[in-house]
Amino acid sequence: MRRIALLLAALVALAVPAMAEPTYIGTMMVDNCEEWVSLRDGPGTDRARLAKVPLYGIVTDAERDPSYGDFTYVNYDGQYGYILSRYLVPWADPEPEDGTVLDATVRGHHITATRTFEGDGERLEVACDDLWTYTTRSTTSTELDFTDAFIGYDDRVMVYNTEKGLTALDPETGEMIWTLEEGLGASITHTMDAEGTLYIGGYYGPDPVAVDVNGHVKWRASAPDCNWLYKMFIENGELVCTYDMMPDGEAGYVVFDLDGNLLRQEKAGN
Repeated sequence: MRRIALLLAALVALAVPAMAEPTYIGTMMVDNCEEWVSLRDGPGTDRARLAKVPLYGIVTDAERDPSYGDFTYVNYDGQYGYILSRYLVPWADPEPEDGTVLDATVRGHHITATRTFEGDGERLEVACDDLWTYTTRSTTSTELDFTDAFIGYDDRVMVYNTEKGLTALDPETGEMIWTLEEGLGASITHTMDAEGTLYIGGYYGPDPVAVDVNGHVKWRASAPDCNWLYKMFIENGELVCTYDMMPDGEAGYVVFDLDGNLLRQEKAGN
């Protein structure tokens, strides 16, 4: 009998799928709203409001799970609750005052990128330990950033110059893998999907552009009458783009699918 009971228990365990653990994200920042968002006691807009979390407020212990729907579970000032995911973005320390725009360890190597002003333009120097350096310059400078650097697909070092385009460098040798000679805006924002496709745009530039791992443009999207794209992220298989100015003159966000089709435009709110 005991052997039969153990066998039945094993069969039941096989029949019941294991529950997936929530995805831990960590520290996030409130964004894409006018003044504040609601921290609620459950994952629904009909749930009680526990607190108002201000724009640019920091939350910790953020985690997501399909059972939360459009919400993220967070800790705000010692109180746990749920915030709509579209109002949260990953948080990182502000850029150091010395102009460092990239400071990362990749494949055991320390990679930095430092932006300085040179003449009437910007100078961006990217360095990997004592192995290699790469420098790019813009001919002009304004209150916006004309150069940038970040880590992309397969740990590639992505270097951008609004006048010269986007370049992918091998992180170990500094050799150029490809260059997309196209301006994607100033003060660019970007995000990347699981396949390595980059989605890039910026102030005074085009609406989001999708670039594949080989440096080819997959598509260019359009958000009519929306200006000054400053942040984008992927959520639930959709590309969410935040703009300083929507057709009504206020901030909001435009949502595309990952093929560049416009899904909806919405005003930032609570």
